[in-house]
Amino acid sequence: MQYLFPKKDRFYSLRLLQEPKHSRMFAWWFGGILIAVFLCLFLPWTQNIKGNGKLTAFTPQSRPQKIPSVITGQISKWHVIEGQTINRGDTIVTLMEVKEKYLDPKLLQRMGTQVDSKKSAIQANKAKAQAYKDQVAILRQSSDLSYQKAKNKYRQSRQKVISDSTDLEAMIYDNEIQKKQLERSEGLFKQGLKSLTEMETKRSKLQENSAKLVSMQNKLASTRQEWLNAKIELQSIRAEYQDKIYKAQAELESTMSYVFSLEAEISKMENELESTRLRSGFYHILAPQDGYVIKATQAGLGDIIKENEPIVNILPLDRENAAEIFVRPIDLPLIRTGMHVRLQFEGWPVIVFAGWQNA
Repeated sequence: MQYLFPKKDRFYSLRLLQEPKHSRMFAWWFGGILIAVFLCLFLPWTQNIKGNGKLTAFTPQSRPQKIPSVITGQISKWHVIEGQTINRGDTIVTLMEVKEKYLDPKLLQRMGTQVDSKKSAIQANKAKAQAYKDQVAILRQSSDLSYQKAKNKYRQSRQKVISDSTDLEAMIYDNEIQKKQLERSEGLFKQGLKSLTEMETKRSKLQENSAKLVSMQNKLASTRQEWLNAKIELQSIRAEYQDKIYKAQAELESTMSYVFSLEAEISKMENELESTRLRSGFYHILAPQDGYVIKATQAGLGDIIKENEPIVNILPLDRENAAEIFVRPIDLPLIRTGMHVRLQFEGWPVIVFAGWQNA
C-alpha cells in the first residue's frame, strides 16, 4: 500500500508540487450560491413596474385653478393675502375702469335716455305710418268713386252722341224732303199750278231746316268731343289716383323702413346698455368656491390687467386627492383593477426589494 500512495517526503518531485490555497473556500462559496439560487425559486416573487406621475384631484373643480379678470382694469385694492382661506363669494380684488368709453359716471343714465328717445321716435313714426295707411285707403276709395263717376259721365256722353246722331239723321231726312218739295213747287210754279207765295214759303222752310241741320251737326260734333273727353278722363283717372297711391305707399314703406332701423338701433343700444350694466359688476372679482389663496400672479396696486389674465391661484378646500401615474404601454397587460400600488414621494431613496414586497 505504501507503494501505491507514497508520501511526499520520500520523493523530491512530489515535494515540488503545491496545492491551491483557496480551492476549498471557493468550493464552499460556489456550493452555497447554488443552494441559495435554488431556494430563491420557491420564494413568492412578483413582477413590478415603475411609473412617474403627480398628485391631482378626481373632479376638475377640485383641482388648483386660476381666477382670471373678465374685463380690462386697474387694480384698486387687494382683499386677500397668500395662504389665506377664502369662502365662496368673498371679494379677492377690486378693479377700476381704464377704458375711456366707460369712464363717464352717468353713462348708464345717458344710455337709458337715448333708448327712451329712440322709442319715442318709433312711436311717432308708427303714427306717421298709420296716417299713410289711412291715406292709401282713402285714395283707393276716392279712386273707385271718381272712376265710377267718370264712367257714368262717359256713358251719358255716349248716349247723348247716339241721341244727337239720331236727331241729325232725322233732320237730314227732313231736309231731303224739303228739297224735293221745293223742286216740285218750282215745277208746279212754272206750270202755273202753284203761286209764287207758296214756292217762297217752301224755300224759306228749306233754308230754315238747313240752318237747323248745320246747328245739329255742330251740336253732334260738340257732343262727340265731350264723349271723347269723358273717355280720356276715364282712362286717366286710374293713372292719376294710382300715382298718388304709389307715392303714399312709398312714403309708408320709407317710414316703416325707418321704424325698423330704429328698432334695430334700440336693440343694439339695449344690448350695449345691459353689457355696460353687467360690466359694472365685474369690478369686484369674487371667489368661485371655498379654498386657499396659493399665489397672487399680479402684484401691487395700480397694475393694469387685461381680459382673461389670471390674478390669483386658489386651491379648493373640498377636494378628493388622486394620484395620476403614467405607465408605459408595454406594461399595461400587468395592471389589474384592485392591485396595490406603492407611492414614493420626493425624499431620500431607500433600498426596496422590487419582487419581495413584504420586505
